[in-house]
Amino acid sequence: MLRALVQQLICLERLDEARLRSQEALEVARSLGDPLAEVEGLAQLGKLNARLKEADDAKRYFFEALRQAERIEYGKGIGSS
Repeated sequence: MLRALVQQLICLERLDEARLRSQEALEVARSLGDPLAEVEGLAQLGKLNARLKEADDAKRYFFEALRQAERIEYGKGIGSS
């Protein structure tokens, strides 16, 4: 539900609010122990911060998403059909 709200806020160019809701979604993912949702949340925050010209924050979120994705082997087997 938060993901859909974030997408709507992005479409409306309400990026600061989208970032706030994305941070909430990341907290929920972490509290639930959902590493896939955590990777997606971190990547979303990276994209939002990049659009908001917050390069340092964007890099931090992207690298954290990458580390988490590697840890859980996110995408392993994709394209191996």
